[in-house]
Amino acid sequence: MGKIFKKRYIALAGLVLVLGLAVYLNWRFNVEDKELQATRVLAEDQAMEDAAKNYGDAAFVNASSDSIVPSSSTANTTSGSTSEYFAQARLTRQQTRDDAISVIRETLNDVKVSEDVKSAAALEIANIAKQIENEGKIENLIKAKGFEECMVYLDGENADVVVKSPEALISSQVIQIKDIVQSQADISGEIKIVEVK
Repeated sequence: MGKIFKKRYIALAGLVLVLGLAVYLNWRFNVEDKELQATRVLAEDQAMEDAAKNYGDAAFVNASSDSIVPSSSTANTTSGSTSEYFAQARLTRQQTRDDAISVIRETLNDVKVSEDVKSAAALEIANIAKQIENEGKIENLIKAKGFEECMVYLDGENADVVVKSPEALISSQVIQIKDIVQSQADISGEIKIVEVK
């Protein structure tokens, strides 16, 4: 009987030792992973800053009375810088939204904030999600009409559409774009269309 207890104590001590080793290794690898993650984030931030420094010369212009920029005022860019423009615009839009959602989440998690404010914050997150969905649908539908690239910004009652077009948009293309925007989003204000070559 004494040998059985002795074997159990040895087995128990072995299990405690293995458990302690597992906890230590978990802690050790977790600390190293956080250091690696911080290094990755710093490297990504540096890469984004470098990309911003090499940004092309695309320029926004105000829309004319018929909500389209005349071809003489159209932003002229090379194919490479046009692609960079759209990539940078998407990145900037995503970063802006991430920042806004982060602030709203902080409000939701703040115990000092009233339930009315938290409800309004939750509604704002839902509105942002709907806006993201609508912009994505509109962009895909415009591309389906034969445009190589486009970017849509919905802002409450207004919409701005940036379209890559090798030549000046004709009135039927403008009507198509406006119809797509109005069918996918509740736009009661102005729809501005900007051409980028």
